[in-house]
Amino acid sequence: MSDPFKLEAYLERIGLVLPPGSMLSPTLSLLTEILLLHLKAITFENLELVMQRVPIDISISAVQAKLVGQKRGGYCFETNTLLLHALRALGYAAAPLLCRVRFMKSPQTATAFTHLALRVDLPGGGAGNGVKKSYLVDAGFGGAASNSPLELVSPDSSFSSSPPGSPPQHTMDGTYRFLPFEDAKLGGGGGGGGADGGGGVVVLQVAKVQPAEATAAAADSASAAAAAPAAAAAAVEREWMDLYAFSPLVEASDIDMEVANWWSCTHPTKARFTGSFFVSRVTGHIDAVRSVAVVERHHIQNGTYGVRSTSYPFDPSSSQPAAEEDEKISNKTDLAVAATMTPPTPTSVYRTQPVKGRADLDMLLLAVFGLDPAAVKTGSNGDLLYRYLPADVRDKERGGGFLFS
Repeated sequence: MSDPFKLEAYLERIGLVLPPGSMLSPTLSLLTEILLLHLKAITFENLELVMQRVPIDISISAVQAKLVGQKRGGYCFETNTLLLHALRALGYAAAPLLCRVRFMKSPQTATAFTHLALRVDLPGGGAGNGVKKSYLVDAGFGGAASNSPLELVSPDSSFSSSPPGSPPQHTMDGTYRFLPFEDAKLGGGGGGGGADGGGGVVVLQVAKVQPAEATAAAADSASAAAAAPAAAAAAVEREWMDLYAFSPLVEASDIDMEVANWWSCTHPTKARFTGSFFVSRVTGHIDAVRSVAVVERHHIQNGTYGVRSTSYPFDPSSSQPAAEEDEKISNKTDLAVAATMTPPTPTSVYRTQPVKGRADLDMLLLAVFGLDPAAVKTGSNGDLLYRYLPADVRDKERGGGFLFS
């Protein structure tokens, strides 16, 4: 028999402090804060796969021991399993969803179920008015998923609005939308049974982020909007990138999650994270001087360290808690309040630089991602941690200058 879920230990792990004996209602505001705190506290990482310590155990006892007890991170099947149990323990109607990753895939490329996300149903969208709303919640898609819940349209509409799809949703670190996924060979079009059937398949998209050097040009294009609206609208029109496809109405079974996890952590050539190094973590703060909220996604992919920084106007002096329930949370931050608000269109920039040596990688893991390299590398496979660094720096102890100035 597996260990029971330890909610108090999880809340302590993510830094959510509640007064003794307090009872929280499952609101959208609380859901938003839990997701943000989870992403800030628990790193997305595939280091067990890098060091070939597989298969990954996704039982709740194993996930709690690693992500809560050992203060490690994990990949989607671990971190979203932990979040699923936490939300259910707090009274949320949460369901696991298996997803086909479409990130960086051509329309002709078939993909398997290699990602786990969550659907959370709230009466009245968490406002208590009796009208159910559903949200996509995902703490396990590395550097690209939303750090706020994304509203799914009602099951009756099957994403059949005109024009098709959902309107863009602005969040603290990007802009997202859902579109119908129509590729029949991959389960799209809304027909059939199985994990893709029953209510249609949609694809989650994110607006592409401009590299840092393109920011000035984008600002010039946006400034031109007042003088020439039509031309400027074309200049600043968003480009969209597919993330993953899923059926919002089909709850994944335990055995399907077990099979998808096993394939994802053991396939030698086709599984994404068995052939690459990836860690990701969210940080954020309120810049009171500039009156902006700033959220950063830090990640390392193989030998490259990158940061996606998103900001939008936010004045903490004029903000109010989104719900009465928030008064029960004794350490609610301005950033958590900002996360519950609907932001204007965010501004995002992306910058990268190489990791220049083993010591640089170790320092990044500890200082940015909260992972102790000495604890991670225990065992005979520890040296494999560095195998995805570029060959010319793989054996260097220090390259210097690994942090952005």
